[in-house]
Amino acid sequence: MRRHASALLGAVATGALCAITGMAVAADTGPAAAPPTTAPLAAGAQAAPSAAPIDLVKDPRALAALKAMSERLASAKSFTVHARNIVPMAGPNGQWISLIGSARVALQRPDRLFVERGGDQVRMDVYYDGKTLTLYAPDEKLYAEVPAPPTLDGTLNEALDSAESTFPYLEVLLSDPYGVITTDLKGALYVGESSIEGVKTEHLALVSPGVDWEIWIGADDKLPRLVQAKYVQVEKVPTIMTHFYDWKLDAPIPAATFVFEKAAGAQRIEHIRPSATAPVKPASSR
Repeated sequence: MRRHASALLGAVATGALCAITGMAVAADTGPAAAPPTTAPLAAGAQAAPSAAPIDLVKDPRALAALKAMSERLASAKSFTVHARNIVPMAGPNGQWISLIGSARVALQRPDRLFVERGGDQVRMDVYYDGKTLTLYAPDEKLYAEVPAPPTLDGTLNEALDSAESTFPYLEVLLSDPYGVITTDLKGALYVGESSIEGVKTEHLALVSPGVDWEIWIGADDKLPRLVQAKYVQVEKVPTIMTHFYDWKLDAPIPAATFVFEKAAGAQRIEHIRPSATAPVKPASSR
């Protein structure tokens, strides 16, 4: 797992790409995402009481399942996937509320990515073509463009370094998910077999700094099916849940998928890249 409380993937499919490049979209009125344990808490929020320490182990079966998932994803030259997610947000009164997000992701190694985000969250399309990362808000017809590294790994690593706190699930898109996930991994438990929508999965429970998380991996296809992450040092323990479905690996993806075509009337806006230490603040209301 990447530094702090970064959980596995999915958020690329779900939620805060506008924060990665600091795209300032005035119409993005949703409240701030759950902060990592290393960031200032939302106004009125308090750290959860410290729980009694538990003995942590790294079950070889759990590590083997993570490794198999990583190798399966890394070996794919391209893939598409859909995701549904429940994202906790700090409301203006300090209460945690949940938004239901949806996303469609297309990836082609080493230098192509497209993400279409929707659901309760503000609609956002993301394009990466090996040179430029473009974010487009179709409802407002606003877009921002940022020069990007020549590889997907470089672009996502830059995103993790600059705005990791709001984007917890990038790792699964990298060329070595296992290496990144296990960097700060403190514990890994093999819970057993489970079933998600008729798919037999291996259920793992893992511990990283500030977060307890679980992942269900397809027993046969080795693809992530469900991720749940609990920020255990934040009051009321907000939880992010992401469900992945409709995986298609190595299927042809039209080249136009990754190219941003500016819609009539679309306006370019300046991006502001936040520092890694900037606190997460709720967006203003309409």
